[in-house]
Amino acid sequence: MGLQEISRQTDGMSAAALAQAPAHKARRWYQDGCGAAQALELMGERWSLLIARELLLGARRFNEIRAALPGLSAKILSERLETLEASGVVQPSRRAE
Repeated sequence: MGLQEISRQTDGMSAAALAQAPAHKARRWYQDGCGAAQALELMGERWSLLIARELLLGARRFNEIRAALPGLSAKILSERLETLEASGVVQPSRRAE
């Protein structure tokens, strides 16, 4: 999803509506189409970059990510993973037990 499309989705929304929107719909818009601005759109939320770092080391289970990042709640981890998945940064996979 491009930055302009995200901007169009959130244009005209009130602050209250943005606060209630799903995380991947209520993004900041940096008014800049450069790669750095797009990276901030995808990874700018707190914990997102650290979660991505953990996943760069290889596939991880939900609880493995939580254990590697002390202070990260299950709720925030779920939200960030949903946002990263919606952005196409991560893809969920099933691992054998």
